[in-house]
Amino acid sequence: MTLGQTLPVLPVRAVADAVRFYESRLGFTSRFRDADFAIMVRDAAELHLWQSDDDTWRGRAPAVLLGHPALDGDGNLLTFFHRATPRT
Repeated sequence: MTLGQTLPVLPVRAVADAVRFYESRLGFTSRFRDADFAIMVRDAAELHLWQSDDDTWRGRAPAVLLGHPALDGDGNLLTFFHRATPRT
């Protein structure tokens, strides 16, 4: 399957672990990598991975979200969504 042009910026808990996952499991290659940021490419797709240890979302009140959340191989939450605005 060929990936089209896209440029998501994704928070990850451990950049090195996420790079290994995207390379070994999803066929991406690393264009740039340092301790807290990486650029991964495959076909026309480019992913920017940035180190984030922010767990404050766990204590927040639930929001109305529409979309498709998923976990990658090392437990990083990947969420492609939009916030629904309640009607009044």
